[in-house]
Amino acid sequence: MDLTLQNVGVFGGGFDPPHNAHVRLVKTAIAALRLDAVFIVPTGQAGHKLPAKTPAAHRLAMTRLAFQDIPLAIIDDCEIRRAGPSWMVDTLAALRFHHSSKPADGLGVTKWHLILGADQLARFESWVQWQNIARDCELAVASRPADPGADVGQAIDQSTWLKKGVRVNPLPFEKQALSSSALRGAIRSEGCHVRDATWRDAVPADVAAYICQNGLYQTA
Repeated sequence: MDLTLQNVGVFGGGFDPPHNAHVRLVKTAIAALRLDAVFIVPTGQAGHKLPAKTPAAHRLAMTRLAFQDIPLAIIDDCEIRRAGPSWMVDTLAALRFHHSSKPADGLGVTKWHLILGADQLARFESWVQWQNIARDCELAVASRPADPGADVGQAIDQSTWLKKGVRVNPLPFEKQALSSSALRGAIRSEGCHVRDATWRDAVPADVAAYICQNGLYQTA
């Protein structure tokens, strides 16, 4: 354990494919929460939704490319290596076991932040052992900052969540019209032969190159 890792983030997802909004959210969390590191965890066999469309090896490779320019990002494949359904409560337990500092270090116990989108927060109480997740970490939730006269998106009621034992920290983040499913559709529709295809602007350049080199998302 690196004893300097006292304030740590965790960001999980299918990353099928990873896109620019994922990267911006991690950068936002690092700056806003002054994180020492962020563990980026591609899902294995997600327990709460349909299996990923793309083999784990490709998603892991794309995730490494997407976050390669963020020095504090650590790609962790613990869910991909784990047999059976992957639950975030198990992932957090494994990460905390291997990477938390102990009081004996003289530096205190590591503080953990689970980075989420507002849509994930809305479903949080359906997660397996969500109370244990809330006990062990704070939720850092992407939330568009207040802008008088504009659509501010879904507000986060921190006090209501706190009554449930859930500590929520809103992250100032402009709402993004990006989703991995929409990207897959755009790639399938536009393909790799058009240099100015719109989907290319939504993913890091190295991820776009990987998608085309490996023929991903080209067919339904």
